[in-house]
Amino acid sequence: LGKIVARVSDDQFIFFFPGMTEEEAPAKCMELKEQILGKLRKIYVNQSNPAFGYCVVNDGETIERLRGRAMFAKSLAKLERTLYHAYDEKAAIELTNTVLLLDEFDRTLERSGVEVWYQPKYDIHGKCIGGAEALARWRAKDGQIISPGRFVPLLEERGKIAALDEYVFTKVCLQQKKWIEEGLPVVPVSVNISRGSLLTSDIVHRYQQILESTGIDQSCIYLEITEDSVHADVVKIIKAFRQEGFHMLMDDFGRGSSNLANLRRDLFHGVKFDKSLIDLISSQVEETVLRSTMQMVQSMGMQITAEGVELQEQVDFLESLGCDEIQGYFYYRPMKADAFARLLESRYRS
Repeated sequence: LGKIVARVSDDQFIFFFPGMTEEEAPAKCMELKEQILGKLRKIYVNQSNPAFGYCVVNDGETIERLRGRAMFAKSLAKLERTLYHAYDEKAAIELTNTVLLLDEFDRTLERSGVEVWYQPKYDIHGKCIGGAEALARWRAKDGQIISPGRFVPLLEERGKIAALDEYVFTKVCLQQKKWIEEGLPVVPVSVNISRGSLLTSDIVHRYQQILESTGIDQSCIYLEITEDSVHADVVKIIKAFRQEGFHMLMDDFGRGSSNLANLRRDLFHGVKFDKSLIDLISSQVEETVLRSTMQMVQSMGMQITAEGVELQEQVDFLESLGCDEIQGYFYYRPMKADAFARLLESRYRS
């Protein structure tokens, strides 16, 4: 009784529930989600992820301030990929500082304030380093490293993630070229390419031009695409990359609701099993699921890399299944380029 509902813009709405306590808000968010999804299903819309933010009304506060707090809380829910989030004053201050930092993003790239680190991939069959993944590390003006979990979602939200992806790809190409010229051992380095980049106009041509300008072959650079990016609108882009000779890897397989239909040999050369799957190694029933999935991928002729491996029992289990590569703290943590070069040189020339 007395509730108010108003449409703010597009698919954003605001609700006012007099008398509701903060403790009751999560249950109300769950209820609203079911109502929304129910109505969407009636019009044959099956994919939707509502996000809610809520705040408590205090005396003397304006509607605009309350709305702003609720909208901010909703942005936190989206960043954390949760259904709902309460307004948090501390988080508001922190995020404001982060947004101010992101305003410096272009200048940060220009001064190479984003570093490229490397996490080695251990080749189980060859008992050596078989490759690495390139990881972006933002170094702030005070010298502190900012977590990717903090800035990547914001870059995606602000439409700047493609600039970061291309920057990292270019840096890796140049670094590989430098190592080749110095006569150092070179292994394939995989670079993440986001859904935002995949939808960028002429993306395949742009990446091919970068390769040609640096004189690097596709065998030196792999592209990783997260499983949740594999939708109909990007399949043709993945195929276009493959036609140009790029080696494609499906990243984060097993995180969330996996779709086995995405495991297509015509799209990917290899699959990276997410840490959430690797952590199943402890229960006989769950291990059976992991074993069956790996055997299916192997039967399709695709390489398997296990991510987030930290324990000896995980390594033993993966080796018994014939897993190809292991990437995780058990063997190596991410490291700077010079440290990775020294590691390669010592491993291959010892």
